[in-house]
Amino acid sequence: MKKSIGILAYRNNNEYLIFDSGMPNCSSQILKTLKHLKIENDSVCHILLSHRHIDHVGASANLLKQFPKAKVGIHSFSNKHLFDPSKIFQGGVELFGQYASPMKSIQFSDMISLEDNQEICVGDDVVKVIYSPGHTSDHISYYIPSKRLLYCGDVVGSF
Repeated sequence: MKKSIGILAYRNNNEYLIFDSGMPNCSSQILKTLKHLKIENDSVCHILLSHRHIDHVGASANLLKQFPKAKVGIHSFSNKHLFDPSKIFQGGVELFGQYASPMKSIQFSDMISLEDNQEICVGDDVVKVIYSPGHTSDHISYYIPSKRLLYCGDVVGSF
């Protein structure tokens, strides 16, 4: 898992959002990759998380420090878990064993509580929040109608 990262960056009019953040120990590799892709840190406006598992939220606090304009979006149920990530880490240890590492806390002021049908702007485009429980009770998928693109995290095909 140390070398496994699964995120997606989306751009519209020089604004970016990132879907999911990977494991806590992946943040430096993610930042290197974004730099290689010429994505400026101040152009990232959102880190949108699909659910509270460590392999999806773990690096979000580290990334947030590098993106001065960004907020982290997650289902309202999970805000408390990003603020106190001890349960996220515990679940990560149960699932990933030695590959899980502690994640840092995110302040409530750096979060956006997301609900079904909410719309998030990136550039002049819209990303629609779709509440999609199943893999977890807080799972969210994201739909970009203009591109007919759905980012569904782990809601399709659980392992």
